[in-house]
Amino acid sequence: MRVKDCAARQREELPFEQIAVTSSNKSEVVESESSVVCSGTAVDRFLDGMTRLLERINDRFENDVTPVLVARDGKRQLIAFKLRESDTPDHGAAIGLADLDDIPVPSEHVLQRVFDLTNAEVRLAQGVARGDSLEEVAARLGIKISTARTQLASIFAKTQTRRQAKLVALLGRLAQLGA
Repeated sequence: MRVKDCAARQREELPFEQIAVTSSNKSEVVESESSVVCSGTAVDRFLDGMTRLLERINDRFENDVTPVLVARDGKRQLIAFKLRESDTPDHGAAIGLADLDDIPVPSEHVLQRVFDLTNAEVRLAQGVARGDSLEEVAARLGIKISTARTQLASIFAKTQTRRQAKLVALLGRLAQLGA
């Protein structure tokens, strides 16, 4: 889980479709991709709030399996959804969380392997996949808009697409392949 300031708030940024689980040992350290995010009393407070929230969502899923919207300050809502029933009677259902603010992009490795994109084309494609305009991506990468257009034309040719919307849809599907 990614938690930006877990001591200050209980509802924080969680990755797209991250399976939420709780631990019976609340003092355990929360880890993400082998890096410690928070521990000690901060993780206790976060897990206390998260446990209560997950219990309420799980209770709701007992009678109604439609997704649950979880409000957040200044961000889009999280969408909690039931993944599957628990294997044991003393645990609730597995719950998935979708963060609509977390837009997945295909990895550099996947883009190079599947479409033989150059490093510059990969960076541009990833920016477009995030939903940024070509002008925004060019500014962020520090390149001229004419260079960005040339790279985009090359990406279109390599991906066999002709429109940015089709490219974004294709890249979104590739992002689900992971690294």
